[in-house]
Amino acid sequence: MMRKKLTIVSVIGLTLIVAISFSSRITLYEVYSMIDRLLNSDQRSLTRVSALLPSFSLKSLQGGVISDHHFRTGAYVFIFVVSDCKACDNIIQWLLNIVHQTKLGKHFVVVVKEDSQKIREMLQPLVEQEILVLIDPEGVLAYPLLVELAPTVALFNDSILFRVYTNPGNLINLYEDIDRLIQGKLQPDSPLSLTAGEPFPDLVFQDLEGRAIYSSNLSKPSLLAFGDDDCIATQMLVPQLEALLNIGISIYLILLNRDSSLQTSVPVLLDPTLRVADQLGLSALPTLVWINSEGVITWIQIGTHSELLKVGQIINSSY
Repeated sequence: MMRKKLTIVSVIGLTLIVAISFSSRITLYEVYSMIDRLLNSDQRSLTRVSALLPSFSLKSLQGGVISDHHFRTGAYVFIFVVSDCKACDNIIQWLLNIVHQTKLGKHFVVVVKEDSQKIREMLQPLVEQEILVLIDPEGVLAYPLLVELAPTVALFNDSILFRVYTNPGNLINLYEDIDRLIQGKLQPDSPLSLTAGEPFPDLVFQDLEGRAIYSSNLSKPSLLAFGDDDCIATQMLVPQLEALLNIGISIYLILLNRDSSLQTSVPVLLDPTLRVADQLGLSALPTLVWINSEGVITWIQIGTHSELLKVGQIINSSY
């Protein structure tokens, strides 16, 4: 069911990805260049760079160099984390609990961008439990997998990418999927393809009073931001959405739950049964979908972006 799948990012064809990459934040000029190529080119879609485990040779925090050949057979779980991240701290503690209670530790690999004293202190409990920690300063692992936010969890079996979870909220469901992966019972996700130039489908949302709201009746051009009250990334996104709203851009925050306690000036719609999320194939939160004045999807983004206000101005002025 969709509720269980909302934290995954499968092998996905995207119109345009404006991402916070694991290796570096892209500049506004690069954002504009991608938008310009989309508007002036017949190249209509971008896909995940790799559906297989990328080739790599990385130093480990324990010492020595580890290559992708070590992980070519069997089930492995790669967890991408950064320092000063509460969600990353939570998933590290969760991993420690798994290691203490099971014998699954050998299936886990933690990936960090840098080797620093702060990182070493943060991951020392994992090192003591013999969890492999890889240092990926150039993003040779993160970039091909389109790792945009931390923590991100990628599941591989025999080097094939099965699932990607961005900022997983339900760690019980995540553990169940990992257990099924190791037992050989987990199936890889079907690819999702979203193509520039396709009209946004006519779907039914609810307002806060429970009334039906049809997407065809929403103001256009507009930005649809799919999120959840309990999603930290969604909470971080709200101030950016409010800034866009204040400069006259039409925005709707669509929450995938039954009730909303979120305080915001952005108009809120609900998808209480996750029917819309299922129809759109949403696999991570937040997801942003930009619709032009003709109701056509022009831009999709997974996660947040530090320059979202400027990006919004550029895209909005293009239509």
